[in-house]
Amino acid sequence: MTFQALLFATVVLWLAICGAVLQSVIWCLAGRRPRFIGAMILSAMAAGASIAGFFFLRVNYTQTVNGQTTLHLDSRWFFIASFIIAIAAFANALRWRLRFGAAPGHRSH
Repeated sequence: MTFQALLFATVVLWLAICGAVLQSVIWCLAGRRPRFIGAMILSAMAAGASIAGFFFLRVNYTQTVNGQTTLHLDSRWFFIASFIIAIAAFANALRWRLRFGAAPGHRSH
């Protein structure tokens, strides 16, 4: 796989994770019918994808000029950050679910 293709796959996965976390937060804050369970599932999937990206998809790029390193990029840091954000979104959804229970008009099991 070429460097550009690997970089593209990494960026697409990371943006998909960020989109899933954002959608999870939106579902928690939805006005009339919040989807707490869906938000927890989506944020757990984002956390799992972050772990997979951390262990299985790694892009390292180092640029040296005159024997000195001027740029070093490691994709693991992006996946660590998205994992932390996904866990925070999961905890937020769980907190809202425990605080407010089921949405109005739904049975709580």
